[in-house]
Amino acid sequence: MKLLPWVENPYKLWSILDMLKVSAKEYIEIGQLFGEVKARMAVLEAFGDHPLDDKENIEFVRLFITNLTKCCDDLGAKVASDLLAYLAVNMPKTWNELMMLERVVYSAIGGYLFFHVPQERSKYYSWGVVGSLKERFPGASSELNHSGKCFVFGEYTASVFHAMRAVEIGLRVFARHLNITKVYKGIEYAEQGKLISKIKHAIDYLKDAPKRKQMSNRAYKEWSAKVTFVSDAAAQFDHFKDAYRNNVSHSRIVYNETEAKDILDGTVKFIERLSKKLREPRRD
Repeated sequence: MKLLPWVENPYKLWSILDMLKVSAKEYIEIGQLFGEVKARMAVLEAFGDHPLDDKENIEFVRLFITNLTKCCDDLGAKVASDLLAYLAVNMPKTWNELMMLERVVYSAIGGYLFFHVPQERSKYYSWGVVGSLKERFPGASSELNHSGKCFVFGEYTASVFHAMRAVEIGLRVFARHLNITKVYKGIEYAEQGKLISKIKHAIDYLKDAPKRKQMSNRAYKEWSAKVTFVSDAAAQFDHFKDAYRNNVSHSRIVYNETEAKDILDGTVKFIERLSKKLREPRRD
């Protein structure tokens, strides 16, 4: 029995068109097959005749079971297929017994459930974080992909939570960029507030560099660009911590769709800016 595409690849979004292309024919045929049985039953009932043991009716039922089995096999309805295989050898004795198949078949194919995703959110499911962000920040990219999937399924607070995990990865990379190493328990376990405090001290020290030594014009331009970059990034990290990270981590706020979308989009843009100059350390 072949697997249905959404069983073989369950974490892909399937449009109605995709499903129609794959299985519409089988669903329609099942309805037609049961319709033919009911029509035949109605004709026989009109003539007061219900036997299932004459040659013509037996051949009709046998063909019905054969065709229905093929449809159920194609739809991956194993329970119904197993029952039909039994009935192919042990033919039903009555029409009512035969019609019990309808419940079994519809119950089997009704077990495949699908979640409707509004079109405007669907792009966040398989959007993928690409380019320098994915290459240079694979861990953060993974968190942003999780954030996107949560957003698609309406789990907006969870979406913000994953976005803030991406920010935290960026914060650690940023701290290493500023040569911050002396942190209690190490950078991986440092509290964000304390790490940001050390970052601010490191930036203040960087800003005083011209007072400590003379610089060439080129060195001064490089220093000025670095000060601008790290100051802007530090301010953004502080904002993320106070506005979102603390609230989502400590169950203070439940986010709605608009808020989650703005936070996710803003986080992606911020990590993209970081990826222009920084990268995550390799994990062996």
